[in-house]
This record gives sequence, structure tokens and C-alpha cells, in this order.
Amino acid sequence: ISIVILLVIQARYSSTRLRGKVLKKIINIPMILLLIYRIKNLKNVDNLIVATSNHYTDKKIINLFKKYKINFHSGDLNNVLKRFYDVAKIYKPDHIVRITADCPLLYGSIIDNVIKIHLNNNNDYTSNRGKKSNVDGLDVEVFKSKLLTKSYLYAKSKYDKEHVTSYMYNKLKNIKKQYIDSNFRLSKYKLSVDDKKDFDLITKIFNKYKSKYSIFNANDIYNFLKKDFWWVGKKL
Repeated sequence: ISIVILLVIQARYSSTRLRGKVLKKIINIPMILLLIYRIKNLKNVDNLIVATSNHYTDKKIINLFKKYKINFHSGDLNNVLKRFYDVAKIYKPDHIVRITADCPLLYGSIIDNVIKIHLNNNNDYTSNRGKKSNVDGLDVEVFKSKLLTKSYLYAKSKYDKEHVTSYMYNKLKNIKKQYIDSNFRLSKYKLSVDDKKDFDLITKIFNKYKSKYSIFNANDIYNFLKKDFWWVGKKL
């Protein structure tokens, strides 16, 4: 029996700290497209879809997806858990990979590795947000579809509806979870984009590796930060 794995990228325009960040251009490419270019050669994924909202603020994102023929689903703006559940009902995957559009440095082999560990160990939930280390900006979650269904049916708080997976790893009983430790050297840096300072740092990294923007990896990022920007973006 073939296993169906669906990758869902969570994206919205109306971010409060840096509005429209997913469409902001880095090396003249919208940030969300950069992420898609960097993960497009995934080995272990059957389908990729962007889950955005049907709120008027996300019309610009939807227009971009239509232009570049990127699969998308538009659903509830605030209930992101429902958005994921609705996507799962359409595609009927066995497992779902969740990433967010504010992590343009993420790349395919990181995702493939988490999926591989998830399947090999028959986990219900797997993430590379390790207990000892977590690289904010290269994080991936993989979970069985049945966990999403249970979370959707039972999660009541605004927090759980907004954060998709919090209910499953905090409140679902008897599930097999695994947290993988990520690249320790990068765990002191913040590499996701929440505000202008984050965006400027990510832009500098992409400018450095412009010629290989779709393939540079964690070692390249570390070498750049260590040498040129060791004080920038560190978690306080």
C-alpha cells in the first residue's frame, strides 16, 4: 500500500509585526517563492499545497499562486487548524508535513530527513524541534492525519486553533512522539522572519549565496553567520 505524504505550507499576508512579509522580495524573488524553490526537489513528498486564508488581505498571495500555478487552499483566517483539516479532507494523505512561509532558509533534505525518521520509527508525531536544540527557521513537523482529525474535533482554545499542532503534542494521550535535535551550531540564531531585523538578516544570507540561492545549506548559513554576522539574530 502506498503512503501518501502531503506537505502544507502555512501562509498569510496580514502578519502583525511585518505586514506582507511572505511577499517581500529577497534577491528580487517573493519570500514564499524562495521557500518553494528551495524545497521543490523533495524525495518523500507526494503533494505540496499552500494553505492561506479566504480573507481579502490574502488576495495578493492567491494572485501570486495563480500566476505561478502553485496549488493552494484558502480557508479560515484565524482557525488555521480548520484550514489544515479542510486541506486533509481534499487530499486524504496518510501523513502531513507542516512548515510555515516565514522560513525561507528551509530546504529539502532537512524535510526529507524528518519524514524518513517519522516513517522508519512509525511515529505519530515527529519534529526537528529538539529538546536540546531547535533551529528557529529550519523547523519541520510531520504527523499522521488521524492526529489532525482528533485535534480538529477536540481542540477548543484559540491558541490550539491558531497553532495547528499544539493540541496534538500537548494533550493527545498515547501517541508516539519524537523530537530530533537539529544543528546545534545554528540553534543560537533566529532564522525565521517575524520583523524587519529578521528580514534584513535573511536578506544578507541570500545575498551572500545568490549564485546558489536554491541549494545552500545549514553549514553555509553557519559559516556566514560565524564569520560576518556572529552577533546578529541571536536568541536572547
